[in-house]
Amino acid sequence: MTTFANTTSPTPFGVFDDYTDFQTEADNMVVFVKRKLGDDVLSVELTKKMIWSSFEEATLEYGSILHQYQAKSTLLNYLGYSTGSDVQQKLPRQNLEYLTRFSEPYAMEANIGGSYNFMSGSITLEDGRQDYDLTSELKNGDGTALFTLGSNAETSADGTLHLRGKMKIAEVYHFNPQAAYRFFDTTSAINYLNNEFSFESFTPETIFYVLPVFEDILRAGQLDTSNRVRRSNYSYQVTGTKIRIFPTPTGQLDGKKLWIKVRHYPDP
Repeated sequence: MTTFANTTSPTPFGVFDDYTDFQTEADNMVVFVKRKLGDDVLSVELTKKMIWSSFEEATLEYGSILHQYQAKSTLLNYLGYSTGSDVQQKLPRQNLEYLTRFSEPYAMEANIGGSYNFMSGSITLEDGRQDYDLTSELKNGDGTALFTLGSNAETSADGTLHLRGKMKIAEVYHFNPQAAYRFFDTTSAINYLNNEFSFESFTPETIFYVLPVFEDILRAGQLDTSNRVRRSNYSYQVTGTKIRIFPTPTGQLDGKKLWIKVRHYPDP
């Protein structure tokens, strides 16, 4: 009886011809295919080599599907590797390294991280003047305009400076000092149980609760935002390259510094 193992060139490409498991399955596949096509009743005009060829193709296709899935699952771990990196015969360890890099632009927009550095500088306020030009008057400690620094500036071969981007304000340090946090020190009675102390409330219905720390943090943030919006007269407005300061600086602010944190739009 002709079997896969003793047949010369049973498949077109011979990719799996030397695998014992494939040889066994190939012989079983002949029986399976013919019976599925009704060979016990009808005459099925298929040779064994035709069936083995299809079996080889199906195995290659199945392997391709698995490899494509595996490649997609692990590709993110290898993006950014140097060209020509050899990762064959290696089982990658899953991690969040790429996803962390992928989230960096969102962290940068939220001013909580990112791939690129922020820069800070100051504008010298003048008595009675509200409008200032960010591109020329916002300078670092050396007196250099921030707009001409970092990734925003390119120097050509002939030494000419080219400015190729914009500057984004991250924060303007222009607000009243906050005193609300004094209500959230460690002696605040709201975080103590009444029965743990040697005093009693003058009102019997008073109850003290132990609250989680995050509630104090949320309340502090709420008061800070409330004071900035409802109570503070300090504000600013950015239009194009200009920043307008509210209220108008008076004599006592003449020569004072207004600090601003900015970043340049990076080259991708």
